[in-house]
Formats: sequence, structure tokens, C-alpha cells
Amino acid sequence: DDMANMAGAGAGKLDPSSFAESAASMDPAMMKQSIEMLKCNPEMVKQFAASTGMSEDQVNKTIDMFGNMSDDQLNKTLGFMVKMQKLKSSGAAVWTAVDKVFMGQLSKVLFALLFYGLFFIVRKVLLRGAGGEVVTGMQESIDDPVPVLNQDEFN
Repeated sequence: DDMANMAGAGAGKLDPSSFAESAASMDPAMMKQSIEMLKCNPEMVKQFAASTGMSEDQVNKTIDMFGNMSDDQLNKTLGFMVKMQKLKSSGAAVWTAVDKVFMGQLSKVLFALLFYGLFFIVRKVLLRGAGGEVVTGMQESIDDPVPVLNQDEFN
């Protein structure tokens, strides 16, 4: 039974990829039949909720949402779910491959790059004056050199 497979047969948490694949392999009529079966069987809803980590209320709302879709909407939704699952799997595979290159330290490297980038941006912003000129601690003007004082001026 496809719904039992999708629900993980009550064993542990449901793997989202297996749910998306199982749901996508069903034709809309079979999916609607499974939805009707869930609507009529509160115990199956409880098992499905436990296997997915969702609350019974969330499962019931999802059942209602899928149950009110046309066959075309259901096909598009299931196709979208499969595409998103493939995208997630691809992203996870890329992360894993790049993380191996950085010897498991990719998140720390990305954090360091983010921190350095923010530091650089903040430094640029804070070192700008009101007119856009760079402000430094002891800025001397080339146009107005410091006058040289004679010793006679102090006597």
C-alpha cells in the first residue's frame, strides 16, 4: 500500500525524499483515494503524524488541502515537490563535496569570510566623512600647511 510506504509503516521518522518519490509515483486518482482513506481513518492519521513529526492537526489540514485540489493541481504540486527534493539533495551533495575540500570546516570558513566582509564594509563606512572623504586620525591638509613658528614670536 502506497500510503503505508509513505507513512514509513510507523517505523521512525518519515524520510521526506521517500515521501516525495512515493507521492509523485502515484497518479492523482490513487492519491485522492489515499487521501480519502486517511480522512476516514483517524488511527492512520495518528500513525502518519507520528512518522512525519507533524501534529495530527497539520496532517488533517494537509489532507484537506490535497483533497480539495483538481487532478491538474495535484500533478503540478507533486511534480514541484519532487523537483524541490532533487534540488535539496543536489545542494546537500554540493555542500558535502565542498566541505570535504575544506576538511569539514566549510561552515567556519564561510563564517570567517562573512565576518571579514562585514568588517571591511563597516570599516569603509565608518572611515568616510560627511563629504565622502576618507577620515584618518591626524589628517593634514596639503593646501593649508602647518605654519613654521619663529622663536622671536614667543619672546
